[in-house]
Amino acid sequence: MNAKGECIGAEALIRWVHPIAGLIYPPLVIALAREEKLLHDIETYMFDEAAHTISEIEKEIHTEFKISVNITNESLLWEDLESCIADKVSKYQIAPARLWLEITEQDALVSSREVLDKMRRIKERGHKFLIDDFGMGHTSLLYLQTNYFSVVKLDGSLTMDVLNNDRDRGIITAITELGKSLHFETIAEYVETKEQKNLLLALGCDAFQGYYYSKPIPAAELLLWMKEHQGR
Repeated sequence: MNAKGECIGAEALIRWVHPIAGLIYPPLVIALAREEKLLHDIETYMFDEAAHTISEIEKEIHTEFKISVNITNESLLWEDLESCIADKVSKYQIAPARLWLEITEQDALVSSREVLDKMRRIKERGHKFLIDDFGMGHTSLLYLQTNYFSVVKLDGSLTMDVLNNDRDRGIITAITELGKSLHFETIAEYVETKEQKNLLLALGCDAFQGYYYSKPIPAAELLLWMKEHQGR
C-alpha cells in the first residue's frame, strides 16, 4: 500500500499444505526443492502464477498493479532465467514493469560479470529489482553500489519495534534519506497497526506491507479483496 492508501502491489509467497504434515515451513520447501533439483521448476511456476495474476487484476481493477517474486543467487546463475521471465511476460501480455524480482539481503549477491550483465539486461527490459530484509549490514550496502536495485524492503527487526525503539527510528530515517539521495523507494514490511504505519510514513517510508492490511491470501481472494477495497 502506498502513502495514499492505494494498493499498488503484492508479494508472491509459496505455501505447501501437505496432506499429512500440514503447512510446510516455506524455507524448508525451498531447501527440499534444492535437494531434489526442483528449484527452477518451482520458480517457473511462481513466475507463471505471478504474471497470470497481474494480467487478471489489470483486466478488472488496477493497471499499475505489481507483483514481486523472490529469487536467489541460484536463480541469477540459472541460464534460462531470462527466457523464463520473458516467456511469462509474453504469455500473459503484461508490462515487464509490473513483474518485480526480490533478492534477500542475507543471500550475498554473486558479483560475477555474467550475473551483473544478466541483471542489467533484465532491468533494461523494465523489471525492477528489490532488496528484501534490508538493514545496515555490509551486504545491503554492497547491493546499493551495484545500481541495479530500485526498491528496498526494510528488515522486520527494524519496523516491528519502531514505536518503542529510538535507534530503530534513527536507522529507518537514515535509510529513507539515503533512498532520496540514491533514488530508491523504501517499503516497510511487518506493518501491523495504524500507529506503526503512521510513524513509518513520517520517517519517510514510501509504501507498506503487513497484517494491518491483509494476511497472505490466495490469488483468487486477492482479486476479491481488491474489488472490495476498489484498489485502496
